[in-house]
Amino acid sequence: MQVINEVAGLPYTVADKIRKIISKKRDVKLFDQYKQMFIDGCKDNKTLTESEAQEFWDALEKHAHYSFNKAHSISYSVIAYWCAFCKLYYPAEFICANLTYGPDGKKDEILQEARNLNLEISLPKVGISDSHKWIIKEGKIYIPFIEIKGIGEAAAIECTKYKTTEENIGFFNTSIVVGKEDKISKLLKAIGAMGNNPTEDPSQYFSFFVKNDSYPNLNKRLRNFPSINKQAALSLSIDSKKLRGFIHTASGFRNPELVHCRSCELNRQCKRPVMPSVGRYNVMVVGEAPGRNEDKEGKGFIGKEGELLWEELSKYDLIRRYFHVTNCVKCWPSESKTPTPLHIAKCKPWLEEELKKVMPVLTLVFGNTGLQCFKGESGGITKYNAATEWLEEYSTWVCFCLHPSAALRNRDNMILFQAGIKNFADKISILGGL
Repeated sequence: MQVINEVAGLPYTVADKIRKIISKKRDVKLFDQYKQMFIDGCKDNKTLTESEAQEFWDALEKHAHYSFNKAHSISYSVIAYWCAFCKLYYPAEFICANLTYGPDGKKDEILQEARNLNLEISLPKVGISDSHKWIIKEGKIYIPFIEIKGIGEAAAIECTKYKTTEENIGFFNTSIVVGKEDKISKLLKAIGAMGNNPTEDPSQYFSFFVKNDSYPNLNKRLRNFPSINKQAALSLSIDSKKLRGFIHTASGFRNPELVHCRSCELNRQCKRPVMPSVGRYNVMVVGEAPGRNEDKEGKGFIGKEGELLWEELSKYDLIRRYFHVTNCVKCWPSESKTPTPLHIAKCKPWLEEELKKVMPVLTLVFGNTGLQCFKGESGGITKYNAATEWLEEYSTWVCFCLHPSAALRNRDNMILFQAGIKNFADKISILGGL
């Protein structure tokens, strides 16, 4: 208003009308009646030439799309600062506040952000959930009763009045809900809000996506790192962040019963099953199956393949004794040469026991046999080479790599093998290093 008054000499009453057009985001065509007045005023005051006045007015028209004063800008900045602070230090409370008081159309977006922050979303529960507010309890965000389709204002409050009690049913203590069988209780039972398992698909009772995160083990891993993006974490694609504390010393694990395994005919093709080698840290190296040298010495990854592997890892200051070393198949397939899916399936329980005991945070998996064992895919290791993937079933990140024997057989594969090893070393660095 001051600029229009002093530059064009227009009275404040006219300047105020122009201000209203801008502040109310009105049609820019409303400017037309004032445009020539402004240009003529600039000429009379000899402040701007006609072309300069035209340029100024054009810029002023653009402000009509979205513009506000400095005080408004400062307010937005302060609110943005407060929100950023709350999201960083109180993420669950921040999300609950947004879900409670934010627009309904944004709930899916906010819930996705909650999952990215590794927050667990729980369906409404009698005795825990609020009638209208999203609340957090024991690390879980609980949906309020008002969000259930078919539950109104009064009914939502009524839901909070249901009570649970312990009753002996047979040999078990079971929590049941005390209350009459009415429309509300049927809805609550349908979504599992009464301590029971849902009797129907809960998603049909909400206007937003309610399926819980399918990565509970990953959530546990990332519990102390709420700012880590979930999608980036699935492939460990986290730039310049060190997840300190993930790699730590691990207790060794051997299973003496393995040597007596007779679950398939491979025990007749080899000298004996090759036992795993105990490592210092909770990081595993998993080969396909022992070879001639491994069968003879009773130790995995020796001979030419082992020399290549440990030589390549040594470039990143990584040595054998750091890792728990094992194979998907424990016996040398001297006659069949390559383990069959049946051999892999028969031997898998031994590997699963190792994974359960060692609890590796990171696992280097070699070859198509490793791909079959960990992902159930028969072939395609070249496609997965140098890729990292979180496997929820085993609670570990897996780095896939061509087997060193493939690099020895075909020198063209050497670059792929080296890329797979480098990826493994990079992920160790992200997880805090050894």
